Amino acid sequence: MTARPNSRVIIFLLLSLPILLEGAPLPETIPLDWVDEDISIRLMDEAHRFVEREIEEARRNPPLFNRDDIKGQRELLRERLGVVDTRLTPRLEFVTDAAPDLDGEVPTSLVAESDQFEVHQVRWDVLDGFTAEGLYVMPVSKGPDLVAPPGVVIMPDSDHSPEDLLGLTSALPSKQRIGARFAEAGFHVLIATPISRGIYSGENQDVRLRRSNQTHREWIYRMAFQMGRHVIGYEIQTLLAAGDWLREHANTATVSAAGFGEG
Repeated sequence: MTARPNSRVIIFLLLSLPILLEGAPLPETIPLDWVDEDISIRLMDEAHRFVEREIEEARRNPPLFNRDDIKGQRELLRERLGVVDTRLTPRLEFVTDAAPDLDGEVPTSLVAESDQFEVHQVRWDVLDGFTAEGLYVMPVSKGPDLVAPPGVVIMPDSDHSPEDLLGLTSALPSKQRIGARFAEAGFHVLIATPISRGIYSGENQDVRLRRSNQTHREWIYRMAFQMGRHVIGYEIQTLLAAGDWLREHANTATVSAAGFGEG
């Protein structure tokens, strides 16, 4: 016959464990003795000092470009930007935010059109769980000269939208509307919506998040950095996935990339 342990003894031992371990920190650790009212402020200050030291060190000892190992350096840059995940099979869909009208007419993805091109609202697969959004400018074919027009993928500055780059708003002067210039030249154009620098307050307008005064970019950066990823890396993957789709499905002769600011 096997004796069963007394459940009261087990509960007592579990409750006593923190007391028994008090004063015995884990190996290679020391007790946290900070008295700051808000520890996060010190964490951010230390992070800033670390970055400033790294920048100063890079200025004193700039890394040398090794022409004999361009492939290796590209791989190192890819790793540091977090562009390490395998992209999904290229897939793009035409979408709309509008609801059917009172007559039951299904809305279209068409945003604007001219005699040269059509502009559609689209989204495309990038990584597992990550889908990009933007505008697709599709040239209207007028003959054999546009059988295989070139393609270009564009990332706007994070303060601007795809509509701004196409001149559908008045946010940018005409010389900065690079999307419109490519469209008028007959390109297939995919313009991604960048991760915004607007203040992030969560899906439910969380008061605590608003008080933190974090932008959408910083919100993602803080979480991504811990996992070896980067906001820039996600946007690079967005452009690469757009290029994958143009090459496979838009019959483009070549695909280029363009942008300005944080794009």
